[in-house]
Order: sequence, then structure tokens, then C-alpha cells
Amino acid sequence: MFFHTLLTGIGCGTFFHDFTNNLIHWDSRSQKILGTTKFALSPEEWFNIIHQDDRDFITSFMQKELAKKNPHINIVYRVFKNDDDVCHVKADTFVKYIDGVPISTYGLLQDITEIKQQEEELLRKNEELMTAYCQLKEILAEVEFLKKKEKENVYRATVFSAQHILNNLLNQLLLIKLKISKHPSVIVEISDKFDAMFFEASQLLEKLSSVENVDEEEIRNSIRSPK
Repeated sequence: MFFHTLLTGIGCGTFFHDFTNNLIHWDSRSQKILGTTKFALSPEEWFNIIHQDDRDFITSFMQKELAKKNPHINIVYRVFKNDDDVCHVKADTFVKYIDGVPISTYGLLQDITEIKQQEEELLRKNEELMTAYCQLKEILAEVEFLKKKEKENVYRATVFSAQHILNNLLNQLLLIKLKISKHPSVIVEISDKFDAMFFEASQLLEKLSSVENVDEEEIRNSIRSPK
């Protein structure tokens, strides 16, 4: 009684295939899973219940397994239940052989439709996830591109601003230089230092403005004094 209750609880039925009379016997639970009211089905009747897309696979698979004299065969296939309703079933089959010849099979038949639907939903979600992942990679690549361009733009703007400030400062100091140069007390060394300082600053900005790839190492290399 407990065994029957357990089978009912997990959606399982039992079957027995006697090769002598070539009939497959199904208990009430298996009949319900298959959508039939017949206690015994011929292999042809059982085959007609199977989804047409699975028939060739089942024939080929069972022939190979029996040829290998496999005592335990698991197979999943679809059956038509109430004409339009498709049910996924799993047959856990044990085969009895005598002198290498299959005599009978018996086993459990389980309705795994809900499990299959969950698997299919999981596959769909996985495909959606992969699509989203690919889209995210494209977006991230675009963001990285924009980020790089933004960094370059900020860098170029900074260099340009520095050049502008330096030029203004240079012009102002040149005017001062002109004024003080009129005084004989001005030391020539100070004037030369002014010239050297602005030449070096101008050279530095020119190097910075010629940087192609805005990264720390290249900027450092561009302003490094040649040995």
C-alpha cells in the first residue's frame, strides 16, 4: 500500500512488457500518464501514442541498447495525451535476457512534463541571460570608449588651457621684461632665466599636446628628458 502511495505521490506508474505475447501491460497510474484506458497495448499501439518526432529516436535507441544487452535502460520521450496534450515521460526500464535474448522488460514510467517545462524555461532564461550579457558587454565597450574619449578630451582641454594661460603669462612678462630692460641695473642673467623658463614650459606643453594615447606611462615618457 505504501509503495503504491509513494508511486502516486511522485507521479510514477509501472509497466511490464512480455515479449512472448508481445503486449505491454500498464497499471492505472501509467494509463493515466499515457492518456489511455487500456490495460494492455501492443507495441504498435504504444508506438502510435508517442510523439512522431521521437519515434525514430526511440526505435534506434532501443535497438542499440538491446543489442548491447544492457540490463538497465533509461529513456525520455513525448506522448500525445488527449490528442493535443503533449506529455513528457521517463521510462526507467529493466530488461531480462536469456542466452542474450531479451525476454521481458519491466520498470517505472514517470510524468516529467513539469520538470521539462522548468528545464525549457531555464533554457529560455539562460538564452535571455546570454543575450543580456552580450548586450551588456557591448554597452560596457561603448562606455569604455566614451570614457576613454572623455579622458582624452579632458586631457586635451587641460593642455590647451595651460597653453592659453602660459601664453597670456608670457605676454605679460614680456611686457615687464621690456620695461625693466630699459633700466641698466637689470642683470642680464635674470633676463636669460626668464627666456629659459618659458622656452622649457613651451616645450613641455608642446610634448604634452602631442601625446596620442592618454595614459600615465606615455605622458611620463613624453616629458622625460632624453639621456
